[in-house]
Order: sequence, then C-alpha cells, then structure tokens
Amino acid sequence: MSSLDLGELQRLGLYDPDDTDAAGRRALLEYLVANDVTVDEMVAADREHRLPFVLGDRVISPGRREFTIDEVAERIVIAVESVRRLWRALGLVEPDAARAHFSEADVRMLQLLSVAVGIFGEPGALQLARSIGSSMARVAETAFTLTLAQVEGGFLRRAESDVAAARASAETAFMAPFAAAIFDVTFRHHLAATARRWDASPPDDPSTIELAVGFADLVGFTSLSHTLTVEELAGAVTEFESIALETTAERGGRLVKLIGDEIMFVTPTPDAGCEIALDLLEWVAAHPVLPTMRASLAAGHLMPFEGDYFGPVVNLASRLADAARGGELLVTLDIADSLDANSFVIGSRHLLSLRGFTDSVVACTVQRAGPPA
Repeated sequence: MSSLDLGELQRLGLYDPDDTDAAGRRALLEYLVANDVTVDEMVAADREHRLPFVLGDRVISPGRREFTIDEVAERIVIAVESVRRLWRALGLVEPDAARAHFSEADVRMLQLLSVAVGIFGEPGALQLARSIGSSMARVAETAFTLTLAQVEGGFLRRAESDVAAARASAETAFMAPFAAAIFDVTFRHHLAATARRWDASPPDDPSTIELAVGFADLVGFTSLSHTLTVEELAGAVTEFESIALETTAERGGRLVKLIGDEIMFVTPTPDAGCEIALDLLEWVAAHPVLPTMRASLAAGHLMPFEGDYFGPVVNLASRLADAARGGELLVTLDIADSLDANSFVIGSRHLLSLRGFTDSVVACTVQRAGPPA
C-alpha cells in the first residue's frame, strides 16, 4: 500500500470519517503508510489496540512466526515436551500447538538451549533458562517503563498525538537490535567476576561456596513513602540501588538482589562485607531524603541457586538485619573476631533470640576505625 486509500481503510474498520478524532487517526495512518506498514499489519495491530505501536512492535519482534512447536522440535531434534519446558522456563506463554508461533530466531535460540541440555542435563538447562528469563523480564520491564516516563510521546495518554506516540515507539524500539551486543559483553564480564569470587575461596563441593553475606534495609521507609511523591520516591530508590550496586562492585562483591527497601549482597571476605555495609550506612545517613539504614553480616557456606543464595547462613544474616538498630551494623561473633583491628572497631556483644533459631546468637556491632591519635 504505497498511498493512503481511505476507502479501503474505512472498509477494514481502520478509519471512520465521523469519529471525533478522525483527523488524528488519518494522520497516524498516513505516518504508518509512509513507513511501509502494510494493511495486514495495521489490521492485526488494531485488533490488539496497538496501532500506534505497530512500527515499534515490528522492530522488537524476533521475526515472522512460521513454525509450530512440532516443527521446532523436529528441527532441533529434541522432544516436543522439552521444547515446551524450555519455553515456559524462559517465562514465555506456552504456544498453541496448532499455530505457527516460532520465528527462525526462536528456533536458533531454542537450539542453543538444547546444547545446554546436553551439557548440564535438562534440569540444569531449565535452571539456566529460568535465570535468563527472569533477568530479561526485569530488563524489559525497566526499558519499557523508562520509555513511558522519560521519552517524549512514550506514554500514549500524554502524547501530543497518536503520531507522536508512534514515532516514540519506533525510535525507542531501535534499541532492541543492539541489546545482544550489550548483553554479550556484560555477561562475559560478570562471568569472569563470578569465577574470581569462587576462586578466591575454592569450595570442596561445588554445590556450596564460602562467602560473607550481608543485608541492608532502610528503616522507616514505609512511612516515608506516604510523605513523598511517586517521582521523589522513585528517585530515592533509584539512587539507593545505584549506590549499592557501585559500592558492592568496587569492594569486589555482588549485589544479589534489591527487595523493595532492602538489599542482599555477597563478598569473598568479611572485611569487604563490612566495608560495603559501612559505606552504605554513611551514604544513607548523609542523604537528604532517605531514612536511616541498618545492616548485618554473616559468613559461611552458602548454597547458590539461579543467581541467588540460600541456606542457614543467609537466614542468619537476614534475621540479624531485623535485630539491628537504625545506623547500626550487626555481625556474628566469628566475623567480629576475624576483622582487621586497624580497620574496624568492635562494639559490645549482644545475646539475641532470633526468629527461626533455637539457640541464642551472639552478635556484635562494628564501626569503622578512626585515624590514629
């Protein structure tokens, strides 16, 4: 369709000259036609109420859907049920078996995951797929919400016109083809960093690793959220996450996750873990908006699973954070006894009853050592 045929578009239900915004719809259709959007694409997009976003959707799409799940399984030589499990593990909607749902790019991606099945076994490949899927979902959500909030025309209801929204969708979608290069390089760096953390204290059993694990959470954050605007709250949380990420990386650790107003991190050594926690306590104390923070640290054998860590030591660190006061770093006694006395000052001991632990736990507060007198 090289030129606008309003009669044809009206017949297909894409244009109504009597509509109150007929001029706006016509401008959108002219823009789409000028950018080589076909009638079939417009009809399909309009059916899903996504006509202004059809250009962006075209760029984001991994390709034309041309293969059924049976055809995918046949091409990559694995069972159909294995394809289903891998697809679901990626967090994607299970396709209708009778419909062509998969693109050539989908087939290549699933073929790579089938190689992972040969290396790790299917349970291991599914674990890898779950981790990839959950991580990519978070990245996608971040990119999308940034577009809505930060890109002019990105939010349809506030866009100057449907054409402005269509233009914003098309422009921001062009980031998608570059994502592979960004993910590839970033993954390689993180893989190398993970290897160094493990090699710093090689475990006897690969199902566990000896690390220090810390928690830090903002005290009074719920009350604060009722006094700030959405923009102010989002800005403060973004700052907190950014500083936490940078601080853990600089000290050789890893920010495992941000859970609302709480972070969890791991480091190869307790000294590095205390440095991270104290850095964050000092930063939050100086922040003009955020309330005080409390932190904790425990060390021992952790069980890694899908990028997270589990086990009694993690539970202990979490419970210690709950027991800490605002502005305080609370650590286990074994960590307190191991710290460099030139860098840290150990406070008094506390005998604590922690939820989920039968025996009382001895913990100590830790502060940074001041300059010598």
